[in-house]
Amino acid sequence: MPDRTLDKDLVLLRIVETAEAYREELPDLPEEIELTDLDSFTMVQLILNLEDKLGIVVLEKVPEFQGKTFDELADFIVETATDATGPEPR
Repeated sequence: MPDRTLDKDLVLLRIVETAEAYREELPDLPEEIELTDLDSFTMVQLILNLEDKLGIVVLEKVPEFQGKTFDELADFIVETATDATGPEPR
């Protein structure tokens, strides 16, 4: 469970923006990128980029992800990500 609530729409937007940026670097990607178009290296780059932009930790849990769409990835991140700084001090 996340230490703070993530907005799925924001997560999905960041996923799509990041994937679109990779299209410029990887000309083999189709015009409309889907999650299944990304190789494992690019997927790791995508997750690391999201961790940085959103201040979360989720990479270690990615092997549990079974989805095939950006929408499913956004759901997975919202459900499993933890705050990069850890829980709030008590």
